[in-house]
Amino acid sequence: MKQTLKELGILIIVSIPTIIIFLIINEKNIDMKKEETKVQEFICVICKDLSVGYGNNAQPINNGVCCNYCNFTKVLPERMKQIEPNTKN
Repeated sequence: MKQTLKELGILIIVSIPTIIIFLIINEKNIDMKKEETKVQEFICVICKDLSVGYGNNAQPINNGVCCNYCNFTKVLPERMKQIEPNTKN
């Protein structure tokens, strides 16, 4: 009975002229890694909305994690002001 490389759990990663590197993949480990990387939900400490992802450092506006929208519209502009405090808005 012939089996394909995929069925055997073998994946070709790199092919160099005289060297072929194989990686043996254990499907159970792959399933465990998928469970570990589930999307995280959090409440933004600035706008208090539920957000999905890893979040952003909300300093200097607040302590904790903020959503991407608050990061781009509030946190990053405040950080730029702190870098160059003499610039006009």
